[in-house]
Amino acid sequence: MKALTFTVLVWITLAATGFARIGDDEKQIEATYGKPGKDLGTHGNVHELGYMSDGYMILVDFVNGISKREGFHRFHPRVSKRYCG
Repeated sequence: MKALTFTVLVWITLAATGFARIGDDEKQIEATYGKPGKDLGTHGNVHELGYMSDGYMILVDFVNGISKREGFHRFHPRVSKRYCG
């Protein structure tokens, strides 16, 4: 039971650090995911960009040029081209 708990904890830690780049600026995010496919606009002080990388659609919200929120979605290529270029 302890081994299973430890294994699950390690996987959760790796998954959390494997994707999220919270706190990175736009240049660092671009180096990680490539050029943004779509600029989704600015709402107040939040600028939202869409990226496509490794079979995922990634939406990143920037506040003052720093990533504050990221969302990941495994996509179907035919449907997602409409949203991320």
